[in-house]
Amino acid sequence: MRAYRTVQGDTWDVIALKMYPNLGGEKLMHILLQENSEHQETVIFGANVMLRIPKVDTPVVSTLGQRYNSVQQVKGVSKRGRIPYECL
Repeated sequence: MRAYRTVQGDTWDVIALKMYPNLGGEKLMHILLQENSEHQETVIFGANVMLRIPKVDTPVVSTLGQRYNSVQQVKGVSKRGRIPYECL
């Protein structure tokens, strides 16, 4: 298990992204919260808080982007986020 010393302004998602950049990043912040439950009420950290960083080997795969694009297409919004003229 590693340790991480926070920097003023750190948040759980940013720390997870720093610690697990190739494994799913911010999608793994729940692991940090479980391991550091004494800080679970903290949203924005001050400097020099020591956190425990558990080892994670399996990447997290998300299909959220695929589902989001499907919803956009169903509602008539192009992938660029523009509404076609015929819908206006």
